[in-house]
Amino acid sequence: MPTPFPPMPSPAGGAGHAQAVPVSIAAQWQPWVNRACELKEAIDHLMHWPVQAADSDWATRCLVANGLRLEDASAVQGKFLCNFPDHFGGALMGSWFGFPRGESSDAGWCSIPHWAVLGWVRKDDYQATPEMPLEQLQRKTAEVDAQPLAAGPTTYAIEGIPLFWAGEGKNRTQLFRLANRPRTTPLRIYPRPRGFERCVVRRVRLFPCLAVLEYGSGARDILPFGRLSIDLLTAVGVRYRAQPSFAALWTLLTELRALHGWRQAARLMATGASAARMGLLIGSR
Repeated sequence: MPTPFPPMPSPAGGAGHAQAVPVSIAAQWQPWVNRACELKEAIDHLMHWPVQAADSDWATRCLVANGLRLEDASAVQGKFLCNFPDHFGGALMGSWFGFPRGESSDAGWCSIPHWAVLGWVRKDDYQATPEMPLEQLQRKTAEVDAQPLAAGPTTYAIEGIPLFWAGEGKNRTQLFRLANRPRTTPLRIYPRPRGFERCVVRRVRLFPCLAVLEYGSGARDILPFGRLSIDLLTAVGVRYRAQPSFAALWTLLTELRALHGWRQAARLMATGASAARMGLLIGSR
């Protein structure tokens, strides 16, 4: 599959909104990437405003569509491990995404599709964003865009992977996504990691809602958003194997033990896939 967007040179004539380079992403990516961004926003609202989020149709619908239940979040006490958008990307696509290697390159000022940027909604000023009418959303994004360049946000990406993440300006991503307004920021791009041709993604035996990414080295990442992770990873070139992984059960237990201790890890696995999922996302240690 060709890279979803081409290399983007720094705009001539210096940085600024007027010279922003549009980022072009193949249209078939939008449903998966937009779903990932909406899922992150729903979890953010649940973590920071649990009562309001539980009463919110959009947040509940988004969680259910991805196999999550509100009651599982309250059953697992601790700290959400994927607050930072790049860490959430790692939960979706593997540790290679959450901790990119190599020197990033400066792509200059870029205009990024509104649906393609992971953020972190946590400030009270942005709590009501999902309830705003479109006209109010567009007015607020115009105010944000009009701020001096020094106060503007930043964005990061990995070459060939159309899932961007916010540096500065993490709270604004949901606002811009719902307003259908591109995110115009300086963009830095990390090199695409090598070795995708040796990776395999498949489901975890007995826990079909979880996926496992198997590296050529024998290492494994348990991915709590199974179906969405499989869609994203196969689209960027990772091979899918239909046979579920039995060995991934030990990896799952080991990861849960590191986060919660042996007793709680065993309880989570015995409770079921949804509870184990939340155990991977919320740590108590």
